[in-house]
Amino acid sequence: MVNNEMLSILGFVEDEELLSKNIADFYFEAHTREKLIAKYDISPKAQIKNKEIKFKRKDGSPIWILMTAKAIKNKDYKTESYDGFIIDITNKKEDQERLNESNNHLSAFVDASSNMIYIKDENEKYLNVNKSLCEFINKSKDEIKYKRDEEIPNNPFHLASTASPKNVLTNDTIIRKTVQIKDRIFELSNFPVTVAGKLRSGGIYSDITEQTKQEKIQHFLYEISELSFTENSLSNYLGKIHQGIKKLISANNFYIALYDSESQEYSFPYCVDACASYPENYSSELRGSLTDLVRRNKIGKIFVGKEQEQVYADSNEQVIEEPSAVWMGAPIINKETNQAIGVIAVQDYTNQKAYSDNDLKILEIITHNIGIFIRRVKYIELLKRAKEQAEESKLVYESLFNENASAMILIDAKNAKIEDANQSACNFYGYTKQEILTLFIQDLSIDPASLVTNEINKTAKCGNFSAEYKHKLANNEIRDVEVFSGKIMLHGKSFIYSIINDISTRKKNELEIQRLYSAIDQSLSPIALTDLKGVITYANPGYCYTSGYSKEELIGQSTSIHKSGETPKQIYNDLWQTILKGEIWSGEITNKKKNGELYIEQVNISPVFDENHKLLQFTKASRDITKELKIKKELIEAKENAEESDRLKSAFLANMSHEIRTPMNGILGFTSLLQDSDFTGEEKDEFINIIKQSGDRLLNTVNDLIDISMIEAGQIKISKTELNVTKQIENLCSFFKPEAGAKGIQLEFITESENNDLVMETDEAKFTSILTNLIKNAIKFSMKGTIQIECECLEGRNKGHAKFSVKDQGVGIAHDKLDRVFNRFEQEDITNSKSYDGSGIGLTIAKAYVEALGGQIWVDSEKSKGSNFQFTLPLSSMTQTKSIIDFQSQNEEQSDKNGIKILIAEDEKAISKYLSIILKDISREIILAKNGAEALEIYSNQRDIDLILMDINMPVMDGYEATRRIREFDRNIPIIAQTAFALSNDKEKILASGFDKYISKPIDKNKLINMITALKP
Repeated sequence: MVNNEMLSILGFVEDEELLSKNIADFYFEAHTREKLIAKYDISPKAQIKNKEIKFKRKDGSPIWILMTAKAIKNKDYKTESYDGFIIDITNKKEDQERLNESNNHLSAFVDASSNMIYIKDENEKYLNVNKSLCEFINKSKDEIKYKRDEEIPNNPFHLASTASPKNVLTNDTIIRKTVQIKDRIFELSNFPVTVAGKLRSGGIYSDITEQTKQEKIQHFLYEISELSFTENSLSNYLGKIHQGIKKLISANNFYIALYDSESQEYSFPYCVDACASYPENYSSELRGSLTDLVRRNKIGKIFVGKEQEQVYADSNEQVIEEPSAVWMGAPIINKETNQAIGVIAVQDYTNQKAYSDNDLKILEIITHNIGIFIRRVKYIELLKRAKEQAEESKLVYESLFNENASAMILIDAKNAKIEDANQSACNFYGYTKQEILTLFIQDLSIDPASLVTNEINKTAKCGNFSAEYKHKLANNEIRDVEVFSGKIMLHGKSFIYSIINDISTRKKNELEIQRLYSAIDQSLSPIALTDLKGVITYANPGYCYTSGYSKEELIGQSTSIHKSGETPKQIYNDLWQTILKGEIWSGEITNKKKNGELYIEQVNISPVFDENHKLLQFTKASRDITKELKIKKELIEAKENAEESDRLKSAFLANMSHEIRTPMNGILGFTSLLQDSDFTGEEKDEFINIIKQSGDRLLNTVNDLIDISMIEAGQIKISKTELNVTKQIENLCSFFKPEAGAKGIQLEFITESENNDLVMETDEAKFTSILTNLIKNAIKFSMKGTIQIECECLEGRNKGHAKFSVKDQGVGIAHDKLDRVFNRFEQEDITNSKSYDGSGIGLTIAKAYVEALGGQIWVDSEKSKGSNFQFTLPLSSMTQTKSIIDFQSQNEEQSDKNGIKILIAEDEKAISKYLSIILKDISREIILAKNGAEALEIYSNQRDIDLILMDINMPVMDGYEATRRIREFDRNIPIIAQTAFALSNDKEKILASGFDKYISKPIDKNKLINMITALKP
């Protein structure tokens, strides 16, 4: 039995009609059924599932069905009948066949393409490649498929930069870039493509080598086209042409020969040749030469080797040209007369294949521009000459003006009325001469009248002017024109002459070129187009993203919108000079984003030209390298800082070790010698003196370290008092004279007043430290001569300041080391093999104190001739006094008259003993206490004690606590603090804790006695 659907599929109407048929009759090929029965009838299941079979309908037409059937078997396992169903899949099969045919056609098309085409999977393995790609890398498809680039031997694509398939699939867009493989340049387009239901990465390599070369040629040709209208010097013009053509063809041997029809000789305004040279003003007939042949035939020509010899032989002339491997020349044609006025030629002495027909075409275009230049210069010279001779010969002017092939008009500079026009101008604009002379220049220009008037005024002032305009012809047609204008005087009246060139075709080509650059919109790199003034005309998404501006905000803005002020002006000057010459500029520029953030770009700016080599616009491509440079800078700085830190640390430790160990060695060594009784008294006195000197040196080092620690910690405190500066300097001179004299050095103090002393308000300790360090420094670095100390009050703009100087005749300082002398731990050279005693921080301390007191310090020095250290300090107030009290003498005098009772609180026995000895002469009794508690008990019981010398750091009870308790019942007893601490904040704390005076260890005898004398009741 059958259903209606089966009747319909097989083309029957009644089931009786179909039931009379054998199913075998419907197989398009009989053997197909036999094979099916043989395969499936003997199987255990004896069934067919979804088998595609070709049937035929009642009318014999083919039909494809999808059959599912099962054999019905009897008990003997023999097939009695079949049960199943069919589905019409004819349309599906036909679609599949058409698809296969289409794929075959597409594959053939891809294989026939000259572009190299491939498809890769997500692992960058080739799934398919076309014939062109196989031929390029000289591999078969089987050698390429299912391999990555690096797995294919001698594969030039291995090093080529291509887009990752993952990036292509992720972005779902076309990624284009330019790559160079071998000696060819390709544009690579990567795009997503679906293969067998899966998204893959496709790529097309388009060979743009010739296109790139043509672009360079177009660039050069545009540049010389510009030069033809801007350059006025023939030698400069030809020199620039030579430099430009060398970038395109072999042109190391290059010359221009201009022909004079009257003398029938050639002159050489420009010639650079390895085998030939022509002196200035040289001329020759050159009969029978290649140059003469090209000029006479007015056709460019390439002559190789023997072809040159044949030309020379045919001429029967004695030729002076040097034979070369290949010679190429083109005639310079005067378009007005159609006469060859010269020849431009290049030649190569080694390579016969140096030039091609394309190279000859380039040379011919150059000769065209040279002809334009010569005519333009000639016109300018003739017009200038006509200006000078206009009063004498109107006919000359009319000849130059009226018979000129270029459109020329003469304009009244005052009212812009057209006063004259040559026939070429009438022909161009479509007016008769009578009609055009009734017009004003504003009638020809479509620009506003005010703008045209401004241009006329500008030309009248500047003398020469050129610009592009749109002019309207008599038939209302609008043409683009380029106008060259200049000022001329005729009959004492000012006129503007203008030469008009039709550039409509060129402008049209410029617009066409602009459209070609639309492809850059797909680039992720920042790219922008600007006009010749730097106004942005286009910005791609990458440019907008980097700068932070939208496209709408950028268009119409100058690129100066990105200026940060960080890029030197000279870089911008160089940039503009380069690109306006038609050259590519590359460099780094610091720009500013919309949000004010600064960023550094690697920028490449390229010129864009039209077919006539006129500069149209600029293309800017850039890359943000801010992070890259920052990381590089940080690494360099970190390295330099680490090296400098290690150097200073090592130098400091070495210097401190020397400055501490050396005097300590003297102290310990000679102390041990004093314990030996074998030495005489004179020798022991010498030992004691050495111990004293070593102790002083060690004390100087400790004091320097304390001072520099205060400076580094920012703990410089200024305490100003009235100071007799003159007397203080005299005291210092007296103090240092023995040390200077021991070295044969004379110490002098020079002051501007012999009778009066200079008194100023300053910090006595800081002032003394400054001069002490400078004087010690001068003595240290001097072997002989004189050290002069000067003091003077300044006038003029420095009024209110005093200047001090310490000038020596010592070793001096090299000029390149002057900026280091005030650095910590350095003498003139920290690595010098001959160093001097000292911590190396004296000048650092002096500089810090001078600046803290509101002054300045500097040094003038010359190697081997000495140094002059100078500093200034402000005079807060200044007085002159004729009598100064000598407190030291007075105190000593008083000390001799009376003896006092002194309590010494000190836990160190050596110091107690030392103090008892040095105070013996001024005391009637000395009482010792080992700590603050004992001192408190002693003074409580002996109130006749006149003065207490209290150590700060003691066991049981320190000096602070003991003094506080004493002050509870006696606020008048003088108490002097003694301590090894010497920082300024320690001094302030001590004086604020009830002490009357303060003295630092090691204790100086005279200083302590003066202090006690001043406090003695």
